[in-house]
Amino acid sequence: MLPQSGGEQTYLSKAYPKPKNLLSFLFCWCMIMCARPGAAAADSIVFAKYIMFPIFDGPDSGVWLQRFVGLFVISLITVINIFSTKLAIQIHDLVTIFKVLTLATIAGTGFLVGTRIWSSIPRADENFTDSFAGATTNPGLIATTLFSIFYTYDGWNNLNYSVGELKNPAKNLPKAAGLGVSIVCFL
Repeated sequence: MLPQSGGEQTYLSKAYPKPKNLLSFLFCWCMIMCARPGAAAADSIVFAKYIMFPIFDGPDSGVWLQRFVGLFVISLITVINIFSTKLAIQIHDLVTIFKVLTLATIAGTGFLVGTRIWSSIPRADENFTDSFAGATTNPGLIATTLFSIFYTYDGWNNLNYSVGELKNPAKNLPKAAGLGVSIVCFL
């Protein structure tokens, strides 16, 4: 409907034009100053935990060391993006290929276990007996889990930030969004 770049800023400016662009400005300010940096910080610490887990043979690598590794990773990514957009894109493509191969391996292993193609694989149907044993009923923990799930789906609308550069956005944006979600669901 709105073939201009800007994502939520464009939609909020159109929906709430008075006072002139105030709501869209406040939204963008909040995203730039609070939400995106906070998400990047959280991602970097989780990345540090995953990287350090095999090094320390467990999760006990220390909070400050994880924060230092996270800060180093954010700084490295920032420097790479500043000096070479081409290198940043190549690294992004390589990481994407790695993620897709990892998901394909997990899915393939599940398929092999489910179909019992290899007779040496034990039956997996007992995993579904009493599936919720030991599950929590704490509303706070359930809410935290739901936020983690929602967080994994963040990014589906990032194409809207550059829709003004898209050829025939009214036709191609729904196709790209549908195709992207379909590929993720398939994987």
